[in-house]
Amino acid sequence: MAWPRFLQRGALLTSFSHHHLAVFLLT
Repeated sequence: MAWPRFLQRGALLTSFSHHHLAVFLLT
């Protein structure tokens, strides 16, 4: 099953978007 990879991709995308949101808010 591709669930582990799907969850990893989801977590990575979430942390990535949160990082960009933080950068966007700080600048």
